[in-house]
Amino acid sequence: MGYTDDEALSEIMKRSKKVSFKRKKKRDTILVCASFVIAICAVGIVLSIPAGDQTYAARTLYGSFLLNPSTGGYILAAMIAFALGVAVAIICKRYQNEHNDLKD
Repeated sequence: MGYTDDEALSEIMKRSKKVSFKRKKKRDTILVCASFVIAICAVGIVLSIPAGDQTYAARTLYGSFLLNPSTGGYILAAMIAFALGVAVAIICKRYQNEHNDLKD
């Protein structure tokens, strides 16, 4: 079965889009896994730091005198959850855009 030049070119373009889509999907997966590992390591490092006696000046430096000393973990967890949520949303949007491009 022979292809015309236009059909062959369109087939080549479709296949190249699929190959690049697979590469981007693999790269995004690696980035998500790496960011998750980094976040887990950061949490471990923060939790391993002893929370010694803080002076009044150190506590008021960033307005933390308004917070109870035990709320730091909750704030850290919220910041990490927000960052991961943004990352996942961006990756999902990219995936959706690329998936729509492949349908065309």
